[in-house]
Parts: sequence; structure tokens; C-alpha cells
Amino acid sequence: MVKILQRIENGEGLPEDLDLLREQAARMGPGNTFCALAPGAAEPIQSALKLFEQDFIDHITKGCCPYL
Repeated sequence: MVKILQRIENGEGLPEDLDLLREQAARMGPGNTFCALAPGAAEPIQSALKLFEQDFIDHITKGCCPYL
């Protein structure tokens, strides 16, 4: 997930990266892993995609931060 987020931030993100992030976060959710800390690591990604999806899309389509 970190590599995908870095790729998006570096202007190399692809539209399918958002689906990959969602899939990985869902796999780390409660009941899907033995690690008790995984759901806590996945939740910020799920929330960011839910609340700021357009910002992610703008980063990907413009190839840079849309706020600079």
C-alpha cells in the first residue's frame, strides 16, 4: 500500500491503483488476518478513499498534487 501511495504522490499513479488500495485494505480488515494491528493500519486508507476519492483521482489524472 505504501508503494502504491508513493507512486500516486510521485505522479506515476494509475486509475486501477485506487482499486488495488481498496482491495488491500479490505483484506486487512477485521476477521481477515491473524495480525491484530492490520485493521488499524487499513482504516486510514479506507477513510481517505471514502472521503477524499476525488483528490486521489486528481493526483492520478494530473500527475501531480492538484493543490500546488
